[in-house]
Amino acid sequence: MTDLLVKDNKGNFIPSAAGENRIYFNTISKLLKYYLVKISNLNSSEVDPIMAKLPELVKQNFQTPADYQKKLSLFSSLIQNYNPENFKIFLSKNFTATVLKEKEALFSSELETAKAKFDNPLWVPSINLIVKFSEIFYKAGALDLKKIQNNNQVENIEPPANEKKITQEETGKIDLVENLITSMPGNKILESLSNQFAKTEKINLNKFVIEREINDEEISPVVVAPITNNLPNPASNIPGKMVYENFFTLFSESPSFDFSHIETLNSISQNSQTQFELNKIISLKNFIQLLNKVNFYRKNSDQSSYNTWYTDLTKEEKLSLQLYFINSKNEAEKRNEKLKIAAYFQVDINFVEEIELNTVRFLKINILLKKIINILQDKKIDKESIQNVYRQLITIMDNDEQPQNKILTANMIFLQFSDESITSGIENDLKEIVNLSTFH
Repeated sequence: MTDLLVKDNKGNFIPSAAGENRIYFNTISKLLKYYLVKISNLNSSEVDPIMAKLPELVKQNFQTPADYQKKLSLFSSLIQNYNPENFKIFLSKNFTATVLKEKEALFSSELETAKAKFDNPLWVPSINLIVKFSEIFYKAGALDLKKIQNNNQVENIEPPANEKKITQEETGKIDLVENLITSMPGNKILESLSNQFAKTEKINLNKFVIEREINDEEISPVVVAPITNNLPNPASNIPGKMVYENFFTLFSESPSFDFSHIETLNSISQNSQTQFELNKIISLKNFIQLLNKVNFYRKNSDQSSYNTWYTDLTKEEKLSLQLYFINSKNEAEKRNEKLKIAAYFQVDINFVEEIELNTVRFLKINILLKKIINILQDKKIDKESIQNVYRQLITIMDNDEQPQNKILTANMIFLQFSDESITSGIENDLKEIVNLSTFH
């Protein structure tokens, strides 16, 4: 089973390649269906045939998330009669919110499974097989040991001469052996797994099994027919061969076990405290809202309302504002101010400096966002579309995503504009915003 969530080199869960493909497929699928039903006003008899073609189209042409941007025009082939250009604009305006909802849905459904695997110090390759076996063992029910014949009864069956034809009596003995086999412990389990055994690709054991002489006692004592080429070679009955043949591929594909993420109790305790504090750093959206509010009170010279508003802020918001206010000071002055801030808020100076770094990069991002907005205004883009772009960009940068996926999602926003000079004009600024937003 393919992992949809994996851990990055910092120990955070992120979507795997398969997880990302599922997110983007579901995003396109939902937006396409919404567009056909709600905007194009098609009924189900018209929509269903179009949606039925989507999985095969994606399977053949979209292997990575980046393909959704490069080959977006392929979706137009599905809706040629329903204004593909309008769909592109609709997709551009709604892509960010939908892709983030799909990511949230993926984490909601897969995080517990991922934690059970990657956060479990007992996890080993092939644990998926063990889990699957455990379910089958549980369902197989108790075995009736009374049905199991004594081994001596089996051993007392005399084999016929090599050239002698099988008699009716011997046929009965074969039936007896088959009945014994069907009542052996684990039979129900093997029956449950038979379909999986049959579907699994066979492998060549010659390079895995050490050649050795087979002792007589290792060969089944029950021989009720002449040994011919139609009968299995005793060497093929090595215990475990069937499981080995059918499941080796799954074992070999299991990822190797990495012990590097297993930490001592002390280091886990220390890291947990640091992570708890760092998670309190405010978002880009929150920071920009703070700046807008401060500018509003300054513009209106409303000190009283500002004081009331400031009192209700969280400690992290107040810290961010204080560090914003001292940002223009020189380094010596800032150092002295940061010590005062740390003492006043009763926090460690390292935490203050962490928030300062966050504040500085947010200020840089805000400047670049305004630059992009100015480019759109110069191109006479309508106010509503500009606000939509601005909101989506902030949402993307606040999202804990890989840089390449942030770039992809951000570029999708600008597909609504036919003027290619817009995308070329913002390309470098967009990359810089992404780099700043993924700084840790």
